[in-house]
Amino acid sequence: MTSVQKLSRIILICREAEQLAEFYIRAFGFVRIDDSPKSDPGFAELIGFANDHMRLTSLRMGNQVISLAETQPPGRSHPKDVPGWDPRFQHFAVLVSDMAAAYANLQAVPNWTPISIDGPQILPPSSGGVTAFKFRDPDGHPLELLAFAPAAMPAF
Repeated sequence: MTSVQKLSRIILICREAEQLAEFYIRAFGFVRIDDSPKSDPGFAELIGFANDHMRLTSLRMGNQVISLAETQPPGRSHPKDVPGWDPRFQHFAVLVSDMAAAYANLQAVPNWTPISIDGPQILPPSSGGVTAFKFRDPDGHPLELLAFAPAAMPAF
């Protein structure tokens, strides 16, 4: 069995890559590293899309990269009615060192919607003192702000 070391990239299918990129830049400090049209029949087949033309906007934060794939014609937004326990509920976490500051910054950026009720929540002690806040980006993708207690921060 191979041990996974890291993810190299996360690709989010979105309706308007430019607008979603601006959200990630403003809310989290991502930096745009690429924005170009692509033609990739293999990727189109993988996601079940008939047209292989898309705009791929890639953003970097530290060593991590996310790519926003805008297809033409645009598809539907991410379904909003998928509960957190459903296998279709796929999300990624943005690790933060200061939850209060990260949450305040997120609140200053428009067009996202909360999933968590009443702001960031401290999870049970078995989580290692983690504080979490789940929300949806402007395109409906579920995300999570995650802050570990200083002594519980995993090594990366």
